[in-house]
Amino acid sequence: LNGITYDPNPHTVVVSLSDNGKGGFVKTITYDGADALEIKNAYAAEGQAQLVAKKAENAKLGANVFTFVLYDEQGQVWDTQTVTQGNTATFRKFTYTEAGNHTYTIKEEVPSGATNNELNGITYDPNPHTVVVSLSDNGKGGFVKTITYDGNRRIGDQECVRGRGRSRAGSEEGRER
Repeated sequence: LNGITYDPNPHTVVVSLSDNGKGGFVKTITYDGADALEIKNAYAAEGQAQLVAKKAENAKLGANVFTFVLYDEQGQVWDTQTVTQGNTATFRKFTYTEAGNHTYTIKEEVPSGATNNELNGITYDPNPHTVVVSLSDNGKGGFVKTITYDGNRRIGDQECVRGRGRSRAGSEEGRER
């Protein structure tokens, strides 16, 4: 509940009474064989972010397809999505268990055979675009996240609660082309 895992273990408490010889008792209490009871609960936050890239609507682009590649923090391909003009490439989600900043790169794939990033009258964007996901622990087992595309805040503060994103401001959209 709210990121807390409660200690599921049963604990033994032993209360021993002995005669003190003065008309009273001496009591001894042990907890799992020790002088004090230690209950171990754990807290962990978890959340997800799903990055997007949008190809701006332009009738001159026709039915051509455009491929976007998302690279993870190590520069490895995380996901590739292909869309037509006016549509959004929605990438596979990232899952987080720690607060902090995570930096990714999105690139539009320039087709083979293109000269100076142009093919059949269409100019493709060869530039890498930086996406930063900033996470802070919300104290409820999730994160408040902010996503920026090329330094522009495109998604307002979002609260990711145990793997679900709930927008409090803004809308999800990537850098338009």
